[in-house]
Amino acid sequence: MKFTLTSTTLALVALYSASTTLAAPIHSEARAVQSCHATNHGLYNTYKVWVGVHYADGPGCDGIRRALDDSDSSISSYSCELAGGGNTQLKFNAISFRSGAMNEVLHEVYPMVDGFNCPDY
Repeated sequence: MKFTLTSTTLALVALYSASTTLAAPIHSEARAVQSCHATNHGLYNTYKVWVGVHYADGPGCDGIRRALDDSDSSISSYSCELAGGGNTQLKFNAISFRSGAMNEVLHEVYPMVDGFNCPDY
C-alpha cells in the first residue's frame, strides 16, 4: 500500500502542530493580594487587613507593629494572627485620615503585594 501526502494533509499536520504549540500554558509570577476594611468611629478607624502572605507563626508581627507606629498613624489595639488558608490577618485602630502613610508602610512591609487600599475616613 502506497501513501501519498496531499497539500490538504500537510496543511492539517501544520495546523495541528501550531495549535498544540499555541495552547502551551503561559506562566506568570503570582502576586499576593490583600483586602482592607475600615470602620470609622469619628476620631479613629478600626482596620481589618487580610494579607495573602503566609503567616509563618507570626515572626514578622512585631516588625509590622513597629513600622505602623513609625508611620504616625497612632496605632492601638494591634493584633496579628493566623487567617484562613495560612495567611495573615492584621487588626488595629488608627487615627482617622492617615491611611495614605499606613498603606505605604504596609506595602514596604509586604512588597510582594501589589498595593494596599485601606480607606481614609
